[in-house]
Amino acid sequence: ALKIQLEDTFGNIAPDQNYTTVAVEIYSSPVLGAILSGHTSSTLSEGVGVFHDSISVMASGVGFRLAFTSKSLKAISDAFIVNTRPSQMKFADFPSEGTGGAILVPQPRINLYDDAGAPVLLAPFTVSAQIDQRTAALTGTTSVLTSDGVAQFTNLELDRVGLHTLRFECNTGVKTITLIAPALTLIPGEPHSISVEEQPGGFATGGVPFPIQPQIFLRDAGGNLVESARPVTVSIHGASPANLGGSTALTSGDNYGAPLITYSEGALAFTDLNIDMAGVYTLTFTSPGLVSAQTTAFDVVVGPAYKVGIIEQPGDVQVGLPFGKQPIVQIQDVGGNHVQELEYTVTASINMHSVRTEILRTLELRGATIKTSVLGWCNYTKLQIDVSALFCDVIFTSPGLQSAISETFIVAAISPAASCISDINYLSDCGSAITKSQTLSIEVQPTNIVNGKAFSPQPRV
Repeated sequence: ALKIQLEDTFGNIAPDQNYTTVAVEIYSSPVLGAILSGHTSSTLSEGVGVFHDSISVMASGVGFRLAFTSKSLKAISDAFIVNTRPSQMKFADFPSEGTGGAILVPQPRINLYDDAGAPVLLAPFTVSAQIDQRTAALTGTTSVLTSDGVAQFTNLELDRVGLHTLRFECNTGVKTITLIAPALTLIPGEPHSISVEEQPGGFATGGVPFPIQPQIFLRDAGGNLVESARPVTVSIHGASPANLGGSTALTSGDNYGAPLITYSEGALAFTDLNIDMAGVYTLTFTSPGLVSAQTTAFDVVVGPAYKVGIIEQPGDVQVGLPFGKQPIVQIQDVGGNHVQELEYTVTASINMHSVRTEILRTLELRGATIKTSVLGWCNYTKLQIDVSALFCDVIFTSPGLQSAISETFIVAAISPAASCISDINYLSDCGSAITKSQTLSIEVQPTNIVNGKAFSPQPRV
């Protein structure tokens, strides 16, 4: 209680019947408009007036002073501090909507008040924010200290789109006061990253489109699906050197004939991706300005036999002698991987040559031209050709498999007489140790030569 007394010049209590009451008011205040409430006057008895607990200052702060008056007498109190506990909170600012994964604008700002509705300016209190019913993840600095009675948040953000309610709490030391915010609507933001929604795989084999093709989503910073058409490129990563086939650069929003997990301009389904060589791989999806995404590792295994592949090309070919470089072929799947299972019969024959058919009716590949694969391999050892040619190539065929044609090579003559082009009867002896003579002769001489006109008859050699 406050006690006021009348004093003489020496400081002694001096009752005076002319002074029966004393009034109190705020003399100075650090808060504009601060109010003094309660019984602001007291009756003097024997020169003493007492103000009990019925008066209070409706504000808090440092430097309050009270003035006590009784007629012409006046006394000013020393400066004092008014410190109250908050009992309620009110929003000074709060957003009505935001975007996923982005800082809310404006950020929540909360004022603290006491029971009488006066601002609580002293003794900083902690105000904490949390998401009601856990409808999204609330990130940022979720607890702040008040300054001059204001709790200012700076970097709160929510991730998932939808309607959300924030709850703010303050422990005053006596009780916890709560403030529920109005519903806040969160919508998708700008594209920020790529996510893989459908992983590739499904027993993928070399060179064949994956049974399960990847699907990707464009997402904002909060992880929400974004409606946006963006170019997306896919690349391959793995320990084995391999080629990624199919459509590797597409635009989101088009399913390219494949069923999407969900229809959206931010979704994209690949349809024909394939990898030729067997191994373990990952795929990376990129788009300018977005965070890329990588698939989990998946296997590409050797598929069923599909074709004959040439591992060693024939070469160093001379008339009548086994090739200096005998061909080696392999049974392969679509991607060119070695298929070891089962046995396949592979036949080698001449595919194309430069020998004139009107002079030489047939040109044969001699030697062991038919081989049965062993663990997917066919090694030829005695192939030869008995007639020289400017160019020639060999085709390797096997029932049910795609054939393979060798690189073009030259069949070189051992000597001018060894080609035997002029005498078909000598074919069986071509290339042997017996040397046959061969000369050039003019059978038809050109006559009736006229300048600027064709010879008639034409010469024949």
